[in-house]
Amino acid sequence: MKEIAAELDLDLRPTLLDLRIQPDVVADFLRGQRGGDTRRRDSHLRDRCDYDRMPCDMVAPSAALFAWTAARPNYEHHLRGFPVATADQDDESATIVELSRHSQPDERPIAPTDLWPEELQPFAPLFPRRKILNEAFGHGISGRILGTHSNGTG
Repeated sequence: MKEIAAELDLDLRPTLLDLRIQPDVVADFLRGQRGGDTRRRDSHLRDRCDYDRMPCDMVAPSAALFAWTAARPNYEHHLRGFPVATADQDDESATIVELSRHSQPDERPIAPTDLWPEELQPFAPLFPRRKILNEAFGHGISGRILGTHSNGTG
C-alpha cells in the first residue's frame, strides 16, 4: 500500500499506525466523508481526476489500488464509486467511470480486451472505448480479480 500511495503522490506514512492500537484509522481514511457518501468526493484519487479524466501517470497506480482494495474482503465495499480508467485514452489522460454496485448491465464497464477469450477479441471495435476498462486493469491481480468476476465465478 505504501508503494501504491507513493505512486499516487499521497503520503500515507504519517497515518500508518498499528491497527491493534487504533483500529479505526484505515476505515476513517478510506471512508473519506462521513454521512455515507460512497462517492468519496474528497478522496485523493478522485481529486486528481479532472472532468471525468484521469492523468495517464495515475492509471497504473489506480489499478494497483483497485486490486489491493478488491483483494481484501474488509475493504472491497470501498470500491463503490471508485474511479476506474477506461480504454478511451489519449497521450495525457483517460476517461473514467465510477463503479456502482447497483448499475444496470448496460452501464457496467467491460473487462479489458486482453481478458476476453481470444475468439471474441476481434469484436472489441464494436464497443465504445469509454465502456472498456483500461488495459492496466488486465494486468496482475486486477486481471485475476476481473477475470474471476467476468467468468461468472465471483
